[in-house]
Amino acid sequence: MSKAGQLIGCEKRRKPLLLFVLQKGRCAICGRPMDKIRGTAQNPSGWTVEHVVPRADGGGRESNLVLTHSACNNKKGGDMPLTYLRRMAADLDAVCAFLEQHKAALNTRQKTILFGG
Repeated sequence: MSKAGQLIGCEKRRKPLLLFVLQKGRCAICGRPMDKIRGTAQNPSGWTVEHVVPRADGGGRESNLVLTHSACNNKKGGDMPLTYLRRMAADLDAVCAFLEQHKAALNTRQKTILFGG
């Protein structure tokens, strides 16, 4: 481990595997299994080692690392965990409000799809 708390050499290659085992193969952000579905050309595994507390806010020690899907990490960005969760809750509230507002239309459309008419 370097003085700045960054993984180097062999440690850098072993850390994701250790995190995978410790996290029981699940993303620390969304909780879904870690698989290759979310991979990209630059990152075929779709995994990334994420700082729970962003480095910009003082995070950087090895105990501050978790394994996440790249897409989940990108969505979280540089937010602190609580800030990210509040933002996601606000998004969920907006979706729930939309569904409640359009419930009658959605039910009618669903019945049409299911039963024809």
